[in-house]
Amino acid sequence: MLFCPTCSSVLLIDKATSTKFACPRCPYIYYVDGQATLQLQNEPLPVNPVITGEQLQDGAKVKEECPNCNHDMAYCIMFQTRSSDEPMTRFFMCCDCKNRWKNDQ
Repeated sequence: MLFCPTCSSVLLIDKATSTKFACPRCPYIYYVDGQATLQLQNEPLPVNPVITGEQLQDGAKVKEECPNCNHDMAYCIMFQTRSSDEPMTRFFMCCDCKNRWKNDQ
């Protein structure tokens, strides 16, 4: 990554020629010998469960029908997953088959 010596902005590669970097804030241009390439490395982050079964079992036991086995009791916890003017999301885990689902009502 290159920075402008005049205003300290990040220099952007000229996509048309790929032989110079230009400052987006001032007229500074940095010429390169040959052709510059842009290389991005994206490493995926490990996926961790947001809510574990243990956390769900710490929640309240409520009367809610499981869509998997039709058992009528489930553990329930609530989180604000969207903007604050929208209702909380309820997460359920069946007491019988351990199936998990959510309700965004």
